[in-house]
Amino acid sequence: MTNGRNVRRWLAAGLLMVFGLGCRGFQTDLLPLPLALDCADIDFDTARATSLEGRNASAKDLQCSLESIRQRLLQGVTESVVAARLAYLIADRTGNETRRERLAYEGMRWAKHAVDLSADLYKGQGAPAHYYLAVNLGLAVQDTVILALKNIDGIRKHLEIAGRKDPDLDNAGPLRVLGLLYIKVPSWPKGWGDMDKGLELLAEAVRRFPDYPPNRILYARGLANVDAESNKAEIKGQLDALGKLLAVGDWGQDLEVWRKQAAGIARDVGL
Repeated sequence: MTNGRNVRRWLAAGLLMVFGLGCRGFQTDLLPLPLALDCADIDFDTARATSLEGRNASAKDLQCSLESIRQRLLQGVTESVVAARLAYLIADRTGNETRRERLAYEGMRWAKHAVDLSADLYKGQGAPAHYYLAVNLGLAVQDTVILALKNIDGIRKHLEIAGRKDPDLDNAGPLRVLGLLYIKVPSWPKGWGDMDKGLELLAEAVRRFPDYPPNRILYARGLANVDAESNKAEIKGQLDALGKLLAVGDWGQDLEVWRKQAAGIARDVGL
């Protein structure tokens, strides 16, 4: 009896190892990364550290890190999660719609690969796998209304899973993005949108990470979308707090983008 249990345990452990490792080649027709043509050798720990720098990482470091994972022989759960994050960061900075779409689809495939390899069974990997699957897919289809509508339920599902596992991921990213969706999606009977719930999620993102500018920006935008006149005082409070953050933080190339977004909200609500 004991031997039978041991055999089953070894078999389960072996299967976990097999499914936790993916072979190179599931990604095809990848977009060339022009800044990754002359990269130094990058080990996985360096690539992961670069991905965690997020918006503060240079474009070259992001592209070199993603290319290094593309070239790895084994692309398991951890590698795929890091690659999904890198692809999203690169795509989000890309002004060309076609390049952005291809990079985001690549990021979505990396994240789906991690989910398919049972990322939820690995500590700390499930939440980012589902989150970057959602945000990459959202970025990939954002310019095509039909595709966006077709994929909106899947995006919601993965954001909800990520939010349950780690609501603080990416400075409350699951709450921030899901809150925006609840406000943007039509309400019943046409859809599952819920403006009150959307504002609750956005307010919670601000409560958890008040010093992260996108949380303030999206909450202010959500308030404006729901009822700009009634919420004008709260919108002003969010934009004032945002202005103080932008004046003192080292926000790199995002600074001007966030300033323009804030100015647009202020203009729209008459502030």
